[in-house]
Parts: sequence; structure tokens; C-alpha cells
Amino acid sequence: MAHTDITITNSSGVLLPSQPSVPVVSGDTIAFSTDDGSSAVLFFSPGAVSVLSPPPSGPTTVTGSEGTTFTFISSDPGAYSVFFETSGNVTHPPFPVRETTRLLLEINSWRSFGGGGPTNSTNTAGVTGDTSD
Repeated sequence: MAHTDITITNSSGVLLPSQPSVPVVSGDTIAFSTDDGSSAVLFFSPGAVSVLSPPPSGPTTVTGSEGTTFTFISSDPGAYSVFFETSGNVTHPPFPVRETTRLLLEINSWRSFGGGGPTNSTNTAGVTGDTSD
């Protein structure tokens, strides 16, 4: 069983994960923490909620290096993603719906550019090309 640590860095108000995605493999674990002690709020897609244990019940706040850990309970393909925000009082962009066997770690870049159009409001942090397995 593999374990992945995701460190979230605040770059001028945009929360950046330490990698763009993580394989969804039953029994593997993933832990989220911040690099500077600040808080990050995680918004999981419905598909991601269904394959994580314990299942996140709404936005999940991560504070500091102590981290929050989840275990994947499935390896089936699905629309798995999580957005990172500085507050739980925001509306996240639409979750991606493309099925994959990876949890996509998303950033909401339109905030850093003062607002974008509806067709480019989300970016996958550092992902280039196809991330499906």
C-alpha cells in the first residue's frame, strides 16, 4: 500500500498542491497539509467522496503540518477531483466530469487573474496532457 503526502502552498492567495494528481488505488492513503501553518479548505467532487474513507462531509479544513489523511476504498475509474480554497465560504468551480483512475488536485486560477470566462475558469495544477491510466 502506497502513501502520498500532498503539501499545499499559498502563492498570493492561490493554493497550489505539491503534485497535480494521485492514483486512486484501493488501500492507498493520501494526506493533505499546508507548508506554512495556514488553513486550506478542500472541496471534494462527489466521485472523490465516494472512494475516500472517512468520507469527507462537505468542505474539509486542513491546518498546518498535522495533516488530514484519507484511505482510498476503490480503484474503479470515476470523476475524482478536489479543489483547494482559502475559505469555506466560496463557491468552487464545476468539478471535472471526465472519468479517470486518478484524483485530480485542482486549483482555481480565475481568482488569481481577476476572473475568467466560463470556459477557462479551472485549471489542473501542473497537468499537461492526458492523466488517465
